[in-house]
Amino acid sequence: MAEGSNDNNNLEAKESYWNWQEFKTNVVRASDAGPDSSVRGQQYLDNVDRWFRKLDGITLRYIPEQFHPFIQSGAIANFMFVVAVITGFLLLIWYDPSVHSAYDSVIAMSDSPYTAELIRSLHRYSSDAFILFVIFHACKVFFGARFTGSRWLAWITGIVALIIIWFDGWLGYWLVWDDQAAMIATATAKMVDVLPFFAEPLAASFLTGDSFNSVLFLVVFFLHMLIPISFGIMIWLHVSRLNKPNFMTNMNFSVLLMGSLITVSLLFPADIGERADLLSSPEGVAIDYFYLLPLILTERLQGGTLWLLFLAGFVVVSSIPWMMKRRKKGETEPVVDEIKCNGCTQCFYDCPYNAITMVPRQKGNPRKSEFIAEIDHSICVSCGICVGSCDPVAIDYPNLSAWDIREKLDRWLDDDERKLEDLNVAFVCGNSAGSLLTIDPESG
Repeated sequence: MAEGSNDNNNLEAKESYWNWQEFKTNVVRASDAGPDSSVRGQQYLDNVDRWFRKLDGITLRYIPEQFHPFIQSGAIANFMFVVAVITGFLLLIWYDPSVHSAYDSVIAMSDSPYTAELIRSLHRYSSDAFILFVIFHACKVFFGARFTGSRWLAWITGIVALIIIWFDGWLGYWLVWDDQAAMIATATAKMVDVLPFFAEPLAASFLTGDSFNSVLFLVVFFLHMLIPISFGIMIWLHVSRLNKPNFMTNMNFSVLLMGSLITVSLLFPADIGERADLLSSPEGVAIDYFYLLPLILTERLQGGTLWLLFLAGFVVVSSIPWMMKRRKKGETEPVVDEIKCNGCTQCFYDCPYNAITMVPRQKGNPRKSEFIAEIDHSICVSCGICVGSCDPVAIDYPNLSAWDIREKLDRWLDDDERKLEDLNVAFVCGNSAGSLLTIDPESG
């Protein structure tokens, strides 16, 4: 009897094992269960994006969403920009925008560690933090493949905004007029001299020791002050197609971020190098890699080569929304059935890209509702959120059919082997931290 029992157990174990092997060949990740990807190389992007989602999922256990630095990276970058602008204007109380006294005025700020020096350090660290969070935000967008369709506008304006602020920071370091500024002035002259703007080379005209042109220095100063206006325009365009964009951090999070900046600024005041000397080559100068990384190239390459690298890089990065887009087989767009639509406006409020508007009804019973939903396909990214919002199933989207999903759910729930007690149905977003869940598409 005991031997027979063991044989039965072994058979059950083997059967269970092979059932599990068969199950493993059928399961898919939640991120792969949706319609085919519309981005080339989606598999490789997803391999990196999976780590971002893991990072979000783990940290969300301990950090509330309203204080989460990874989820609110774009809003944090905007907050840092505001801090940099405000502290920049406050620095005008102590700063002298003259090439002959600029360095001395910055040195004098160190005599007031809790006012002038603190504000200068806040200006420096908020500018660095801006670049850091923008790069992190851009990586999440890229590896999450959130740049196709109408999102090309957000992608392009984001790139332009980053270039604008980087250039503004580049000019800002020029205004300190220390040895870093001398390197920046020399590198800028090398770039500008390639362009047919000046009759004489800029390096020969201005970069000759103490004879640096004061007018040019003032031009750099006013450019540094005015450039943030163009950045504001780019950011407005960047979020113009988003519904309820998370543009700025909330008050409590802003106070926490400001406290962190003040603490770092008091512990590690912004440094300053030696006075600029355009006739010598400074050695061992510590540079801010967030803004001055190109100095590594400007010391080794000619101006024409630098422009070629910059323009080629800009064209390649800017064309990503079109280069990486792949036309899906049988791709369709969501369409509203006017007769079924009851004008509830739920899809209108849920659409994250403002692609849905309410227009006067032309078909169906006017007593049902005066207005119906209309989808602007030039803005729509086919995310399918509207399909889930529509209770009367008035939005027809073959790639994500609500009727097919309901039929599949009914089939799963009607399975004789399932117990409906304590049974929950989960709708998992393929771009969320739950994207790593494995699901059997046949049984759920």
